[in-house]
Amino acid sequence: EGGRRLLSASQLRLRNIIKALAGSRKGRRILKVFRGGMVGLGSIGLRMLEAFVQHERFEVAQVFDPSHDACGRARERHSQLKFAADENAFHTNGDLDLIYLACPPATHRDHALRAINASRPVLCEKPLGVDYSNAEAQIMYRVGTNGMSGYVFEGSGMGTNNMGGLE
Repeated sequence: EGGRRLLSASQLRLRNIIKALAGSRKGRRILKVFRGGMVGLGSIGLRMLEAFVQHERFEVAQVFDPSHDACGRARERHSQLKFAADENAFHTNGDLDLIYLACPPATHRDHALRAINASRPVLCEKPLGVDYSNAEAQIMYRVGTNGMSGYVFEGSGMGTNNMGGLE
């Protein structure tokens, strides 16, 4: 169709992340390569990892998953990945531009708050939290900081953008 190619859902998410991080600069090519960190290497995380690895504006700088099996599957696909030894090592890496969360929903809050506290933008897989108060705590904390956060359906028209996140 006129030289256009269809983008996967992961590629569309990534395009939205780039737009949000780079700001709107129509007609200008953005030269920055964003260094991303990923928490969660299950099925969804691995799909997004593929999109990160294939995109010219992203470098997967570090990944973390407490499951040795999940890390092994990711390592089989991408031997060059840098794995954090533990959660603390991941979150204290000062060389990350953004954090993508594909971990179990019960851990979203803690990972998101640590990333936002370190002034890193966060893209979080759904659901944002395991219950309303958990999700609300993340949103209220984010509102009090200069951090940007978003959730995966935000750019799809399925949700409202009341968190100041990605479009």
